[in-house]
Amino acid sequence: MKSVSPYRKLRTTTWHKRNSQQISLAARIAYDLQIEEPDVIDIWPGWMIPLFNQFIPSGERDEWSRVQSFLCKNMQMLESLMRKTDLFPLQCFEFLELVWALEKLRPKSFTVIDVEKKVLQGVLESVKKSKLAISMEQLHLVQKDITRSSLAIKWNILFCINMIQRTPSPENTLLKVAELVQDEGLLVLQKKCARSVSEILTDQWFNEIEKGIFKNGSL
Repeated sequence: MKSVSPYRKLRTTTWHKRNSQQISLAARIAYDLQIEEPDVIDIWPGWMIPLFNQFIPSGERDEWSRVQSFLCKNMQMLESLMRKTDLFPLQCFEFLELVWALEKLRPKSFTVIDVEKKVLQGVLESVKKSKLAISMEQLHLVQKDITRSSLAIKWNILFCINMIQRTPSPENTLLKVAELVQDEGLLVLQKKCARSVSEILTDQWFNEIEKGIFKNGSL
């Protein structure tokens, strides 16, 4: 019997501007904290099959009408089925949106980590097609399962939105992710986090600045 990856359920659909408000807020906070020329990482960035871009509304769910929500729900089910065939290319909106939002900080580097090579290829193609001010020398694509291995590097700003809760052991994953944030750095999660997330991060000396945005160290 063919084994099913525990990360199969990480394959969620992330559409245009789904997380843009959280990303923009994090960028403003980083600017206020004077985090200049940061090393930035996006862990498990969102993606989708480009074909569905014209059918799924942009923006956050709470901005949609009932009809748009119904349409998105059905398109997500279809897109998820098609993605399991591994026959279609992927498009990444989230990473491009955070590159644009952080431009004012003049980031030194951008790292993207995912367990699937196809996701990283989608990020690379999205960057090549964009007109964003990011060079290939700044971009680092890493295929790795961070829940099962350690990284010696730490980053100033870490994005991991809507994914930790989908891993086999969310608490352990959160601790692994938190270890990758530099002192005085930012950890950016989704706005609607479980209360346990804040409690776990507080025990690790993180402080919640805004919903889902945590600073490593004292305020």
